[in-house]
Amino acid sequence: METVWIVLVGSFIVVVLAISGYFAYGQIKTRQLEDEVLLWIESHRGRLTGENRFILNEGILQLTFTEYPRDVIMAVWIKLIRDKVVIRDPMDNEWCIR
Repeated sequence: METVWIVLVGSFIVVVLAISGYFAYGQIKTRQLEDEVLLWIESHRGRLTGENRFILNEGILQLTFTEYPRDVIMAVWIKLIRDKVVIRDPMDNEWCIR
């Protein structure tokens, strides 16, 4: 009977560690992508003048950073909007960098 409990507790610990490892891996990938996107944006922002803009949306991020999964890209996209790194152009309502 004692062996059954040891197996159950051991299985529970393995499952909990696997789930927390999955979420930790997602957070690491999100921070990694966020750093890469911000560097990419700054490299494009240097080319902008007051008259032009750089259109950016989640589709462009998915095409540019294909090595990252969609959920990580969406998390970074939401953070970019929340931090007002990308804004909506009042003329045509496109997401862009000015």
